[in-house]
Amino acid sequence: MEETRVVIIDDVEEIHNNIRTIFQSRKNDLLDALKQDLFGPSSTNQNLKKELNLTFDSAFQGQEGYELVKKSVAMGKPYSVAIVDMRMPPGWDGLQTIRKIREVDQDIEIVICSAYSDYSWHDIAHELGVNDKYLFLSKPFEVTEMKQMVINLAEKWWLNTKNKIYVEELRKARETAEASDRAKQEFLSIIGHELRTPLNVILMTLEDLLDSQNDKEALKIIRNSHNSTRHLSRLIEDILIYTEMDKNDFRFAAKPFTLKSLLETCRTHFQPLCDEKKLTLSIKADQDIPQNFIGDVDRIHNVMFQLLSNAVQFTDKGSVSLEVQIDANFHKSTVLDVLALRFHFTDTGIGMNEEQLAHCFDLFYQGDDPRHHSRTGSGLGLSLCRKIVLALGGTIKMESKQGQGTRAHVTLPLKLDGGAKMRVTA
Repeated sequence: MEETRVVIIDDVEEIHNNIRTIFQSRKNDLLDALKQDLFGPSSTNQNLKKELNLTFDSAFQGQEGYELVKKSVAMGKPYSVAIVDMRMPPGWDGLQTIRKIREVDQDIEIVICSAYSDYSWHDIAHELGVNDKYLFLSKPFEVTEMKQMVINLAEKWWLNTKNKIYVEELRKARETAEASDRAKQEFLSIIGHELRTPLNVILMTLEDLLDSQNDKEALKIIRNSHNSTRHLSRLIEDILIYTEMDKNDFRFAAKPFTLKSLLETCRTHFQPLCDEKKLTLSIKADQDIPQNFIGDVDRIHNVMFQLLSNAVQFTDKGSVSLEVQIDANFHKSTVLDVLALRFHFTDTGIGMNEEQLAHCFDLFYQGDDPRHHSRTGSGLGLSLCRKIVLALGGTIKMESKQGQGTRAHVTLPLKLDGGAKMRVTA
C-alpha cells in the first residue's frame, strides 16, 4: 500500500482536526457502506482505498507549510496534496504560500480553501495562472466533498507520478537505443571501409590475372575466386545499404539520370554473365518513355541489379529479360511532373514453390531447396529490394512457378527532369 502524504496549511487548529477526523471517522465508513447497499459497489473507491494510505502533516502558517513541502521534496518523499487556507494572519496569505510552494514543487495538487470572498476564482486564476492542479473549496465544506476531493487528487497525483516515471524510462530506453544505433552505424561504417578497400584490391588483382592467364585450369580457379569475391563485395554493400536506410536522418538522393544510361549499365554488367551461361539477355524500354528523370539512381540501380542478378543466378537455360513500360493507370493522375514506370523482370529459371514465393521478401529467408542448395543466397537481396521500392513510393510483386521461371514486377514513380521527352532506344 503506497503512502500518500497530505499537508494541511491553515491557521485554525480545529480545521486540522476536522480534516483528520473525516478520514478516520467510522461514521463515514458506515455512510459509504450504506451507499454501496443502495447504489451498488464502486470499483473506483474500492481500488482507491486499497492503493492509498493517507498520512497528514500540519502547518499553521504559510511559511511553515512551505518549509514542510520544501523538506519533503529534498527527502524524496513529496506531498501529493496540499490543503491551503487563503487567510492565515499574521504571515503569508494563501496566494503567497502557493506561489512559494510552486517554486519547489510543480506537481503537488492544491486545494484552496476560504470562508471569505477576499479573492474571486478569477483573481486566483489571474495570480496563479490557469492550472489543472488547483481546486477551490468554500468553507464550511461538506464532509463527503472534502473526502472525495482529497482522495481523487491524491490518486491523480499518483497517476501523474507513475506516468512521469514511465516517460522517463521510455526516454532512457530511447537514448540507449539511439546510442546503440549510432555505435552500430559507426561500426558498420568502419567495417565497410576496412572491407571494401582490400576487396577492391583483390577484385582488381583477379581481373588482371584473368586478362593475363592462359592456362585453362588456372583460369577456372581465378574465375571462381573472382565470382566469389564479387559476391562477397555485393553482400557487404547490401548490408551497408540496408542499415543505412534504417537511420532516422536517411534521405534519398535527388540527382539527374537517364533511363538509357541506367539500362545500358545493366546490359554491360549482365551480358558477359549471360554469355557465359549461354542465356539470351533482353533489355528494352517502350519508345514513348521520356529519358530524363531526377531521383536516387543508385538505389534504383540496386533494385534492378538484384533482380537481374537473381534471374541470371537461378537460370541455367533460356532467357533473362527486362522490359520497361509506362504505368498507364498512374499516368492518368494529376501529378504532372511524376511518371510511374513498370519494370518487368522475367527469367526461365528454376522458379519458386508456393512456400518460397510467400516468404521471398522475408529478411534472411533463403528458401532452402535440396535440389539447388548450392545456389541459396543470403536472404537479403529481395528484402532490400522491397525496402527500397516501398520507401520510394512504389510497389513490387513476384510471380513464380517451380520449374517454369519467375517474373518480378516493380512500379516506381519517378520525377521528370524538365519535362524532356527524348526517346529511349536501349
